[in-house]
Amino acid sequence: MKHIIFLLISLMAPLCLHPAFAQDAQTPATGSNAETASVMNQYFGALVNGDTGTLKTLLAGDLLEKRSSLLDNPEYSGFLSATYMNASFKILNYDTSDPNIVRIDALITLDQDETIQKQYTLTKSTSASGVATYRIISEKSSAVTF
Repeated sequence: MKHIIFLLISLMAPLCLHPAFAQDAQTPATGSNAETASVMNQYFGALVNGDTGTLKTLLAGDLLEKRSSLLDNPEYSGFLSATYMNASFKILNYDTSDPNIVRIDALITLDQDETIQKQYTLTKSTSASGVATYRIISEKSSAVTF
């Protein structure tokens, strides 16, 4: 049962700068969109590379709390790398109606036959060094098959 829960949570875990992801990010990014697109590129790249340290810095709030045990698991890095090795992503839409909260719709393709549409919510927060940056606070997904 633990393995099934781990697998389900792991599959829900999405994304540092990796060419496979960055190439498909086609939505023009300006202003807060550019900032959030950078965060998302780092996130997706971290998934591909299994970089749990970067994932910890990009997540916040309940999402970070939910994923912390996975991110602290030494085997999780390899799982992420294997899962996202051939994945690609595309940002479909930005919702910037609130300058401190941005919602991003993204399409993630794993291999050729599995596509997942996700919505990420990013919020602007100030780091310990006083720099304001966006962090991912939630993720919702729905499987899409073509």
